[in-house]
Amino acid sequence: MLIIAGLGNPGPKYANNRPNIGFMAADAIADEWGFGPTKAIFQAAVRAGEIPTPQGPVKALVVKPQTYMNESGRAVGEAMRFYRSTPAEVIAFYDELDLAEGRFRMKTGGGAAGHNGVRSLMAHVGPDFRRARMGIGHPGQRELVMPYVLGDFYKVELGWRDALLWACAEALPFAAAGDDERYQAEVLRLAPAPKADPRKAGPTRRPASPPESIGRRPGGWPRSCIARGDICLRPSLVSQKRTDLEVTIIPAACLAADDVADWNNIRADQPALQNPLFGPGFAQAVGRVRHDAHVAIYRRDGVAIGYLAHHRRPGGLGRPVGAPFCDYHALVVRAGHDLDGRTALEAAGLKAFRHNGLIDPGASFPDVPAGETGYAIELEGSPEAYVEALRAASPKRFKNWRRLRHRLEEQLGALELRASSVQADYDQLMDWKRAQFVRTGVQDVLRPAWSHDLMQSLFDLRPETDARAFRGLMLTLHAGDTLVGGHFGVAEAGIYHPWIASTNPELGYGSPGQALLHHAILAMPHLGLTTYDLGVGTDHYKKPFCNTERPIGAGLSRTQGLTAFDERRTPIAKICRRLDHIAASNPSFGGRVQGGIEAAIALRKRSLLTESPDVE
Repeated sequence: MLIIAGLGNPGPKYANNRPNIGFMAADAIADEWGFGPTKAIFQAAVRAGEIPTPQGPVKALVVKPQTYMNESGRAVGEAMRFYRSTPAEVIAFYDELDLAEGRFRMKTGGGAAGHNGVRSLMAHVGPDFRRARMGIGHPGQRELVMPYVLGDFYKVELGWRDALLWACAEALPFAAAGDDERYQAEVLRLAPAPKADPRKAGPTRRPASPPESIGRRPGGWPRSCIARGDICLRPSLVSQKRTDLEVTIIPAACLAADDVADWNNIRADQPALQNPLFGPGFAQAVGRVRHDAHVAIYRRDGVAIGYLAHHRRPGGLGRPVGAPFCDYHALVVRAGHDLDGRTALEAAGLKAFRHNGLIDPGASFPDVPAGETGYAIELEGSPEAYVEALRAASPKRFKNWRRLRHRLEEQLGALELRASSVQADYDQLMDWKRAQFVRTGVQDVLRPAWSHDLMQSLFDLRPETDARAFRGLMLTLHAGDTLVGGHFGVAEAGIYHPWIASTNPELGYGSPGQALLHHAILAMPHLGLTTYDLGVGTDHYKKPFCNTERPIGAGLSRTQGLTAFDERRTPIAKICRRLDHIAASNPSFGGRVQGGIEAAIALRKRSLLTESPDVE
């Protein structure tokens, strides 16, 4: 058992202190490699998992002693004795005053150098454990050491700190394989730091942000900028045996401006890829709230030919970025270039990819069957003419809807559609939607923290310079002063894709959803919209209003033969879809357990509703 000990002091008071960089490194490692939930054993906060190496996976234990720094060895010693580990299987991450900010050094054995945590480890483990020393710099004067060490990181230091944490986590397979020299070199390559005398320079000399090639997620630390295939930790993964294809894996939040431009240029001449969900803006937004969101960039002869935005999960499983909110996803390939799915997945280090809304204009995944249908309103003429054509096709339906709209207006006031930025309206729509999930027994995809953060960040994203840029868009329908309902989703280049459609449950008698969509169609030219993409589903209001339908692929692609199967055709299709939805919505183990419990309750509730049709 490999024991990864992060040294620090427990409690929120010390959370951002410089000596707690060891704790931060331990958390970064456990998060990056998908370790299990935290358990309180060995007088420590412990997470267990595996680290991939060329020789196979190595079982590892991340240990954060809760005994304070000067007694850190007690917890690590207990863990080592329990698993019968040797000192050579213990790696301690801790702060080092005598290394410049961001520098990193590995060594085995040695003295304590005045570090109380190391001194305690030597007493309980022995001197020959492996030491991952993380430079925090020196204040320059001896009398300043104590307040400097006991103080929090300055904002200007977060750039190099987060870059170092990311690099320590990303390159860890080298350390797990026992190659400490290579591990040190890889960390310094991924997070370069100047060789400086820490006693001759102040702590604020480093830039406030990591290098542009790395990036940093707000409120967190940067994620993998490299391919992880078979322990290939280089910026690019090139297979010379079979192809001239080069792939680079970067965190979705760290896309460079050139890649954003190339990605959008590839989409520009392919109508099937115009939806905002296919673009870099959506991938970047998800990357800011989920650490496992990555983009594979495929190049030939230095020219970008394709992009695959995905979530990289433990075990080599890939999911579409933003699942389950990505009604659509695709391997975006430049027109005129062939890039089959098997090659793309293998090059990106993925063993399988789960499709839930595949659009495949280049036939990269020919074996993935169509599972559902996507519906859209494509407005070519005037909206009045479009609505009139719908009325002519279904006169009885539209007559009834008109009667219900008049009823709403008579009771509450004139109906008005607004492109709203009112936070209270947004909060109300979300509350109504979550109440609807509870009422109908459907999984609450808005419960996970990352989905809440994603929605709020998109709501706050309102570009001022370019009205056609990727953004969040909320449309609300009001009857007088009463909020009737609304749509919330993403828009780009005249195409709107709403996710959240919720209405006032007290106004169900007036068919508020139909009234909302009717007014939205009429307002499309004023909103700069040419397409209203309602996505997949069989909702009764979609098909009558839409003039465009397209098949959506669903299933699982494997790199071994690229066999795809359609779970929707199995006898247990509903259970499979529900479990997959839970897994996609909840990256953490605890979230999945809670999601499973909620799903069981929801299924029971739906069963009761089916058995008791009179229940309101």
